[in-house]
Amino acid sequence: METAIDIIDTKRDDLDLIQPHNEKVTDDYKPHNGKKISKLFISQDDSYVISYSVEDESIQGWLVNVEGNWQQLLDNNVYFKVGQLYNKVKFYKKSFLSYDYDSENNRIVKHNFIDLSDKKGQNFQLKHVDKLFTYERWIGFTSNGDLIITSLDEKLKDYKIYLYSINSKNATLLEYSQMYKIKFHKSLNEHNNINCFIQYQKLFLFNNGHLVQWELSETTTVTTFEKPEMQYNLFLEKLKYIKINKNKTLLAACGEVDEINVIYIYSMETGLCISRYDFENYFPVDFLTLKDGSERFIICSYSNHNHFKTLDPFHPSENSQEKTQVKEQSKKALAEYHTKKENQVAIDITDNITNISGPVKITFNSNKLFHVKENHVWVTDWVNETTFQQMLNKTCHSNIYTLPIFQTIQDMLNDIIKGKIHSFPKSNKIKLTDGKNFHFNLENLVRGYGNEIEVKGFTQINNEWKKTSNSSIANGILVSCIQLNNQGLALITTYGIYIYTIVEDFLRLRYLWSNKELIDYNKNCKDNELVEYKKIIQGILKQEFNCEDNEDNVVVLVEDNVLVEYKKIIRGILKQEFKESLPLPNLKFCMVEFSERDDLFLGIINDRDDFPKFISEILDIAINAVKSSESSDKDMRKTGDKTLKSIFEKIFDLIKKEDYSLYMKLLPFICLKLPKLCDLHYTNLVTTYILHTIILLDPSCLSVKNLSNTSLYAYSKDIYVKKIILSNSYFKSLLLSFYKNLSHLGHYLRTQISSFYHKLRSEKILTPTISFIVPFPKLCKYQKNDNTWNDMLYQPKSILFYSIDSSNSYEWWNFAAIIDFKWKTFGIFYYLLIWFFYAIFVLCFALAVTLNFSDELYRKILFIISILFGFIHLFFEFRQLLWNPRYYTKDPWNFFDIAAYSLPVITSIYWLINGQLLELAAITIIVLNFKFLMFFRVFESYGKYFAIIIGVAEEVFPFLIVLCFIIFGFGFGFFILLRPITNISLDRPDFNEDNNNPWNLATKYNYLKDGIIDPDNSLIQIPDSNTNMFTWFQTSIFAMYLLLTGDSGSLSAWTYLDNPTVTFLLFVFTFFTSIYLMNLFIGLLGMAIDNYNKHEEFLLSKAKIIMDIELFYMLPSQRNKKDWFPDWIYYNLPTDNVYKLIYAIDNGKTEFNFPPFISKKLKELMKIQKPKKKIKNKIKQTKDELNDKLEHTKDELYDKLEQTKDELKQELKEVKTLLTNLINNLNINSNNI
Repeated sequence: METAIDIIDTKRDDLDLIQPHNEKVTDDYKPHNGKKISKLFISQDDSYVISYSVEDESIQGWLVNVEGNWQQLLDNNVYFKVGQLYNKVKFYKKSFLSYDYDSENNRIVKHNFIDLSDKKGQNFQLKHVDKLFTYERWIGFTSNGDLIITSLDEKLKDYKIYLYSINSKNATLLEYSQMYKIKFHKSLNEHNNINCFIQYQKLFLFNNGHLVQWELSETTTVTTFEKPEMQYNLFLEKLKYIKINKNKTLLAACGEVDEINVIYIYSMETGLCISRYDFENYFPVDFLTLKDGSERFIICSYSNHNHFKTLDPFHPSENSQEKTQVKEQSKKALAEYHTKKENQVAIDITDNITNISGPVKITFNSNKLFHVKENHVWVTDWVNETTFQQMLNKTCHSNIYTLPIFQTIQDMLNDIIKGKIHSFPKSNKIKLTDGKNFHFNLENLVRGYGNEIEVKGFTQINNEWKKTSNSSIANGILVSCIQLNNQGLALITTYGIYIYTIVEDFLRLRYLWSNKELIDYNKNCKDNELVEYKKIIQGILKQEFNCEDNEDNVVVLVEDNVLVEYKKIIRGILKQEFKESLPLPNLKFCMVEFSERDDLFLGIINDRDDFPKFISEILDIAINAVKSSESSDKDMRKTGDKTLKSIFEKIFDLIKKEDYSLYMKLLPFICLKLPKLCDLHYTNLVTTYILHTIILLDPSCLSVKNLSNTSLYAYSKDIYVKKIILSNSYFKSLLLSFYKNLSHLGHYLRTQISSFYHKLRSEKILTPTISFIVPFPKLCKYQKNDNTWNDMLYQPKSILFYSIDSSNSYEWWNFAAIIDFKWKTFGIFYYLLIWFFYAIFVLCFALAVTLNFSDELYRKILFIISILFGFIHLFFEFRQLLWNPRYYTKDPWNFFDIAAYSLPVITSIYWLINGQLLELAAITIIVLNFKFLMFFRVFESYGKYFAIIIGVAEEVFPFLIVLCFIIFGFGFGFFILLRPITNISLDRPDFNEDNNNPWNLATKYNYLKDGIIDPDNSLIQIPDSNTNMFTWFQTSIFAMYLLLTGDSGSLSAWTYLDNPTVTFLLFVFTFFTSIYLMNLFIGLLGMAIDNYNKHEEFLLSKAKIIMDIELFYMLPSQRNKKDWFPDWIYYNLPTDNVYKLIYAIDNGKTEFNFPPFISKKLKELMKIQKPKKKIKNKIKQTKDELNDKLEHTKDELYDKLEQTKDELKQELKEVKTLLTNLINNLNINSNNI
């Protein structure tokens, strides 16, 4: 507990020496010589109180007893004159630190450290403490009272922990006994928002949303910091302070988000975020814990520091979607929303707290108020416990592993031993209606399946009780039942203990505990006892209870001779399992023995508290059930399959709801099982899971940051504490001074170099980036020399790389981040080292076979060095072969490595024994140089070509086999056709009638005399093995290969006109192979190059190189290094890359088998409101509607125009008729005239 001390501002130059006062306390003894008590100080563990009197300038010890409300007992060994105290105080047990603090320079300027355990009250001055950069919250104590001070100087990048141990020496100057260096991973190039907290003998270090917890035990040694006690992924970029409850099971992380105070409650047992609260008008205070283990969290008003409210730390987190909608409206609406939430979830306790004037101290964790009465220290309750329990009864939460619930179960078992048995009335129904939110109905089923109880749940909705959508069956005879304080149902039958809760509209079986004795009792040998038990109960109900139509819970008191064996089993359970806390359900036992296993697993999966605790065990049980091949295990296999699918469906739902805290705790267990699930043919499930998590936002990423990295940058947030070995006090002082001076010098040099560098180059360009997290925690860690990541590298690529992205927007970020992190952390160092030794190996062999030495001794030395280096490399290759022969033989690079290492060894040995063999040396040099070139494949600009070379070779290998058989067939045919009939010697002329005889095929030169060829005299070119390459089978095959490349010289000795068979075979071979197959081969090469010219092929090649380094070049201790193999890997990515992917997905420009999940939070950070595809579709739809309306209007106008035209024609026709008649009439009249 952090104790805030308000001391009158007093200044002094010297601190008075402590004057011990050890006189025996008598009845009339007056504390502080009767002078008024001015201040109270409470030990951080609430075990001791120190009172201080300004008038007497003394401190007095008090022994604390908080079990009741009474006066505390004086400690007659602790009364010392101390003069005036400094402004700040840290106090634990009997270690008392008083100090003045310079807030501008963050230094302790004056101090006094008092050992109260010694009757002398020895005063110490802490050496070097004035040089430490520290804050009040960075100072604390170990469990034995040793002082811990943390110094975090971000300016100098100097982070250390100092331990001051009180020793028995009389020296008043106390030096630190141990010093630890706080190290951040070297991949983390920015140490932002570093903070430290020491509370309840626990050390917390915070950096960039990552909080690490260590236990400060009595023996704080180097092993203390080897393994953190817990790690938390906070949803805060900056952490103001933390609070811990008394039982060290809950942690409150407090910070600000959008200028609003935010409180996250975490479980210290699982690291899981339980709840979140946002408050605009209140600030967090501390946890409030009662004797029965009930918990609340206190907040206080900014405007009135005497106005307190309490929160339920187990209340589910608020609806983030609702808050986002309000946030988009206005600041006023957001303020009204926070005020409304404050009134809904917070209970005002201002009127129920104890207010006492005078010096007081409140220990919220114990709900105690220490005050001064008649100049003595008294203690009383701060909040009335009765009122507190009434407040708890108004709420319900799902946590069943609490002290009150355990005590209730324990009392139920004790009642059973005493003979208090619950039973059904004649109606076979019981109603439990004690809860304000939930009710339960029990019904005894009689249907021939044995003893069964049906459990039904009811929840209150709009003041009406409605039945849940499901019910559950419990096996056995009812023995006891009760509704718990969290409004759940505890049910004990002869089969075991059941606990039910209601979640939304579902009745969930949350807990089922049994053992072999109970199962055997019900199955085998106790049928007579159960029959007698039923008869006794029926008789008691008939005679002593009027329960014909009653549905109340009837409690029957039976005699000791009833259920003797059952009570004996219950006594053993209480003695062994139910001693201190509720034992965990034995899930493996329930899987085999209980038909309720489906309900139990489903209830655990759907509970926030239980799911992280049991997911590993449930996964193992489900996988083993699916593996079972026996016909009798069909139901178990069905349960296993259903459970696996339910687990993944729950995780998918959590990801969609953006419940970061819960699924971040679940991912490590899922990842470790992925290879096994692939082996069990759950490929689709694994692929769907990976696609849901490929774009996983860092929970602490609340905004876009401008950073210097322009591409993907992987890093770890892990924090490490390493002990600095100190030999003696002189060396300590010298080392501290050296560190300080070195830090200042380093800071100065960095500043100057950075300034000079920026002058030489243009201004540093910052890139907007977003932080993501690799969704494969612990995948890369070694578990008993096994690594799940290595197994995944040899899974099918469809699983490893999820699916195809045609737009190349998603370049396998998670995969690339893992490789980038490993390469920067250790890969590049090992790789360059291997490359260096190989270069020495090549250089020694090359010099040995190339140079002319005056003394052969030098050549022999070089050959011997080559042999030694060759055997070293072959040793590592042999280790790879033994590790997994099947994987080793599948990789073509391995065969080339063997050749590159073995040929120089063979050549060197042969040369040393028999002399030079230039042909073998030449081949060896070629192989060595190509192997040297292969070292460049880790660089992407070269590596992609090596990936293409090997990938394409693997792709077209079957085609090459076909081509080889064709060449073999034609070569064999030509060998039969063109080989000599008899054995011919090329050294002695041998002419005969055989047309295939090399002497007959050899080129002849005749004399030309007077323009006439002389047939009797000629010269002949002596034939060789190339004259007729079909003389030998092996050269026949080679001749066909030359013919395939276009060299037809092997058939030039035969004329095509005289040898029609040769001509025909030549035509068939050249057309079918050289024209058709070779062009087909070129086309296949182009297709294969397109398939392997991808970024993921290079990543896979580099990943396998790193895997070889881990498995065969690292020592076992190095594979366990936490900074090399962290649990979580993070990476920063430019926003342009992220936007490109989101745009491609929204506009259908990718070919993912299943669309990756893009969280709303990520879209908010990217300020993407609506996908452009939808906008374009809307515009197109509107355009189509307008076109339709236009066409419709056009048709209507055309129809009207046609109608008007017809009407005008008719009117014109009528006018014409009238005019014609008029003219006719006029003509008649004129004639008459």
